[in-house]
Amino acid sequence: MTDLKDLNVQKTGTTTLAIVCKDGVVIGADKRATAGGEVVQRDAKKTHKLTENVVVAWAGVVSEIQNTIKVVSAEINLRELKIGRPMLVKEIASLLANMAYGKIRTPSVMMPIAAFTIAGVDALGNHVYSISPDGVTNDIKTFTTDGSGGHFAISVFEDSYNPEISVQEGVELAKRAFNVSLLRDSASGNGFKIYSVTDTGAKVEADEAINTGVRR
Repeated sequence: MTDLKDLNVQKTGTTTLAIVCKDGVVIGADKRATAGGEVVQRDAKKTHKLTENVVVAWAGVVSEIQNTIKVVSAEINLRELKIGRPMLVKEIASLLANMAYGKIRTPSVMMPIAAFTIAGVDALGNHVYSISPDGVTNDIKTFTTDGSGGHFAISVFEDSYNPEISVQEGVELAKRAFNVSLLRDSASGNGFKIYSVTDTGAKVEADEAINTGVRR
């Protein structure tokens, strides 16, 4: 049997984060995609708007994630047509979690490692959920981070977060967290994209490209 450590399944080179605010939620991710020690993309899209009021950020195996996002987006459209209303954030989180649970337990030559963070607003309030590769779902009440740079970003949240933070304050806090992560984690970088989600919908609050190298 292959040792999971040999597959480096613990390594998800990225930084994703989300914050629960009093008037909405904030979610974002960096832009660097890596393959081992190599940077293979400097403008990776690690956030995706699933609905007008729900955004997902991801970390893990890119091919697995791209396929999952396509399938879950189609499933959301079908289910909303069937039930005649927008899906709740927790329902979308449950849908993604069930897909992750099934895929990680399906024999494959490649481990389907994919972790998701979902942030959204619905009739029940402001919500953030984290979904681990094995389908475990956590209902986040404050803030969360994921990926190799997450433990750098979370130190900023631990120091500065408060439950009465506004969305605009949350955006600035997210920028600070990304700045720390991009400085310290070699697998995160090249900028970041941050969304806010309120009862009026999802909005891009920051889309920064930060590239390094010698230019003539």
